[in-house]
Amino acid sequence: MKSITLTILCTFLILNLGCHVSPKLDEPVNKNASLPAEFNFSSKRLRVISSIINKTKGTMSTLYGNDIAIDAAKSGNQKNTPGIELTLITWQQKPNKYWFGNNIPGKLITIETVEANQITAKVSYKCFNEHNQSLILNPADTDSRIAFILTQKPSVMP
Repeated sequence: MKSITLTILCTFLILNLGCHVSPKLDEPVNKNASLPAEFNFSSKRLRVISSIINKTKGTMSTLYGNDIAIDAAKSGNQKNTPGIELTLITWQQKPNKYWFGNNIPGKLITIETVEANQITAKVSYKCFNEHNQSLILNPADTDSRIAFILTQKPSVMP
C-alpha cells in the first residue's frame, strides 16, 4: 500500500513539474532593449564593428558602421575619413533568465552617432536617449565621446 501511494505521488509530481507553460514564441521577449521606431535603424544598413562590456557600470554596447567605417576600422584609420557613419548603442545589462550566468541587453540607455561629411570629413556627433530625444553634452564630453567611438578596434571579421 505504501509503495502504491509513493508511486502515485511520484507520478503526479513528475507530471506536474513537466507541464509548465512556455513563453509564447510570437511575444517579444526583450521589449526594453528595442530601438525606437522613429530612429529608423534598419534603413541605415549598418553592420556590427565591435561590442563593448563595461562591468563597472553594468552596461553593454554595440558599435555599428557603414561600409566606409568598417573599411576604416579594419585599416585602423577611422579619424578624418570622409563618409564614415558610426552608431554606438548602449544598454543596461540584465541577467538572461533562459541561460544561467550570462547577461543580455536590458533597458536602452543611449544611441550615439558620429558622422563625417563626404567632402570635408567634418565630424558631427549626436546623442539620443531611449525616447529618441536628443541629449546635449558639454563640448569636452562631446569631444571625448567622439574620440572614444573613433578609436574602437573592430572585432575579428572575415
